[in-house]
Amino acid sequence: MATGTDRGRGLSKIAHDETPGPAAVILAAGLGSRLRPWTDDLPKCLVEVSGQPILLRALRLLGSLGIERCICVVGYRGAQVRLALEQSCSSQRVTVVDAPEFRRTGTAASLARGLAVIPDGVDVLVMEGDVVFEAVVLQRLFAAPPSVTAVASDVPGCNGTFFGVANSDRVVTVHPGIAGRRGFGDVLTKAVNLHLISAEDLRTQVRPQLHRLLDRAPGAHIEALIGNWIGAGGCLSAVEVGDLRWWEIDDAHDLGIARRLFATGHVADGVCEAPLHGET
Repeated sequence: MATGTDRGRGLSKIAHDETPGPAAVILAAGLGSRLRPWTDDLPKCLVEVSGQPILLRALRLLGSLGIERCICVVGYRGAQVRLALEQSCSSQRVTVVDAPEFRRTGTAASLARGLAVIPDGVDVLVMEGDVVFEAVVLQRLFAAPPSVTAVASDVPGCNGTFFGVANSDRVVTVHPGIAGRRGFGDVLTKAVNLHLISAEDLRTQVRPQLHRLLDRAPGAHIEALIGNWIGAGGCLSAVEVGDLRWWEIDDAHDLGIARRLFATGHVADGVCEAPLHGET
């Protein structure tokens, strides 16, 4: 196993032509220190929400849309992620990529490692490994032409990165690290950390911007990349998903909210999930 674990191909629900289908890069290398004690002995992407590890829930939803190739970038307790994938019932092709420098780098470096195994000519869904969401969130994202990112307006209780959106559908500014559990007005929208980037934008803008960013700031995060990209004239549209179920899990408060949102233990919109091995 050179770069990771490849699983068999699943049934695609996305119409295919001569263009390769989209791939997904899941960023799951971080320490998850704000979620201790849950992450003392477990990577954050394997913390359970309603009896399902965050990562495996995401992979199943991706598979339901025909996303057949997924790249999972791991660092902290990466061996546990590999084992969970090997034991899962997923039929997807999953490649695990190690980020050995994860303690001193950010999500931008993890993204570079994930993109390194994806050829040009492929649209890529970039997502962070601490987001839970229902199937219709992805459906709405893929219904829009890339490049596009999911956002949520008027979401009290959220911290993290917010995007300034102009004319209701274009990201114009990036505001990382906004704290305070309160709602915001019409201009700032919460980043859901699901970004669908077109193959053309990846080739001409995002990959070059990413390499330049890491040359000068190895510890940078993906928010800096997005800021540089749109600052240089790149176009990133916004799709509103605030009316749907989703949550970003940074700390114990977030975990509690996510578990209440998904208390049924099932993914919405008709995607049926069997219990994981060993669950009842």
